[in-house]
Order: sequence, then structure tokens, then C-alpha cells
Amino acid sequence: EAPESTVLVQTAAEAEAPIPPGIETFPLEVVTATSLNVRAGPGTEHGIVGRLAQGAQVRVLEQVDGWKRIRPDEGGLEGWVAGGFLQATSNP
Repeated sequence: EAPESTVLVQTAAEAEAPIPPGIETFPLEVVTATSLNVRAGPGTEHGIVGRLAQGAQVRVLEQVDGWKRIRPDEGGLEGWVAGGFLQATSNP
């Protein structure tokens, strides 16, 4: 099995974590970077726990100093990303 840090979080293998109730109420944003590191905390000093591919849709759960705590809309890995690499989407 590939190390978690190299697995794209939108793959079926990462969709093991249940989708929390009410997540659809959080803002939906899309990844604009080719590959976006997902970190354990809000800052580059925190370790990389996964990656998101361009076009992945995520829910923004929290924002701290330009970093956003996210979770893919279909469930899976939760973590922090640099907010400048996400863009609001018009999808509900």
C-alpha cells in the first residue's frame, strides 16, 4: 500500500471516513493548484498528511491566518491547506 502522503484524498481508498452530518452547510470550494498539500495544522511547520488534486471539491470547516481546515465533500481525509489555492464554487 502506498504511504498516505502520496495518496490523492479523492480516491476511493481515502473515502473510508464517514461524512459528518451537516457538512453540506459548510462552504464548498475547489482546488486550483495542480497538487495541494494537506497538512496536520495551519502552517508549513505542520507535517503533510495527504494531497489533493486540481479540481477536488472540499468543504471549508475553519479558517486561521490564511489557512483553511478542509474535508473533501465526498468524505475522506481532513486537514489544513493554504487558502490561496482554493476558490469558491457556485455549486451548492
